[in-house]
Amino acid sequence: MKKALSIILLSSLSGCTSMGQPDPEIGFESTVNLNGYYFSESNGNILENGQLVKKKTYSYIKFNSLEENQLTYIVATSPAVNGIVRGDAINTRVTSNYHVENNRGDNGYRISFYQQKGNMHLDYVLNADSNGVIEDFTFQPL
Repeated sequence: MKKALSIILLSSLSGCTSMGQPDPEIGFESTVNLNGYYFSESNGNILENGQLVKKKTYSYIKFNSLEENQLTYIVATSPAVNGIVRGDAINTRVTSNYHVENNRGDNGYRISFYQQKGNMHLDYVLNADSNGVIEDFTFQPL
């Protein structure tokens, strides 16, 4: 009887300590705007004809489903027009489930997702502040 009571007491105490920590996924997703996409423009390296070429790149993030934690990440060599990226301009397209953690350095979030490409596993990480603003990205409404 004493063993059962101590196990229940310990599990109750451990539950109390975790209740004070808000779920980072819920916090981040409460800030995500689904009526558009996130956009970033930068100079990056693109693989063309087996060679790395430095070009202006346009990156896009669209949160497809918060319930399924799914997003699409696109890197293109030309900008979108009215929210549409030309197919021949897409260099990278990843549709993946994402995971949200608290960012250690501040009150923001760390959003990670991955791409499985043959034998390669590529990890992507986005940083967002406590308001859900993704570093180096601007929200574009549709």
